[in-house]
Amino acid sequence: MTHNSSKLVRLLLGFIVLSGCFLVCASQVQAQNTPDATAKPKVTTPKPVTKGHKYVRPKPEVTNSSEELSLLDQFLVLADGFYEKGKLNAAEVAYKEALRISPRNPDAVYGLGYIYVTKGQEHDAQGQLNKLRSLDAELAGELAGAINKAKTGN
Repeated sequence: MTHNSSKLVRLLLGFIVLSGCFLVCASQVQAQNTPDATAKPKVTTPKPVTKGHKYVRPKPEVTNSSEELSLLDQFLVLADGFYEKGKLNAAEVAYKEALRISPRNPDAVYGLGYIYVTKGQEHDAQGQLNKLRSLDAELAGELAGAINKAKTGN
């Protein structure tokens, strides 16, 4: 082997060793930044906030940036967003999906009831109110107020 070819071999070996070190370091960094798949996300939902007869569901708080919202909370946030944009049919579908996941979720029952009030579907709103009475008395009172306000036109 000539002097130039041995230099080339050493250069290639050095490159291979450095590449291997880079790959090992990169995988260790990624492992540190990857959330534990067995850890459950901790989502806390604060107490509801009301403004007059308009219920405002608080946004769920995620306690760690690597945690995701539950599927239920994703549908509730989606429904709230549709409602705020005036897309009542889309909001109704999202609240119904939330109720499919958790049939006794008071936020979803209230949200669907409020959509019905907004759309003038008093009978359907009353049905949601009847469900809500056994789940959350405070929200039931808010929905009852919205239904009465819609009936009287005040």
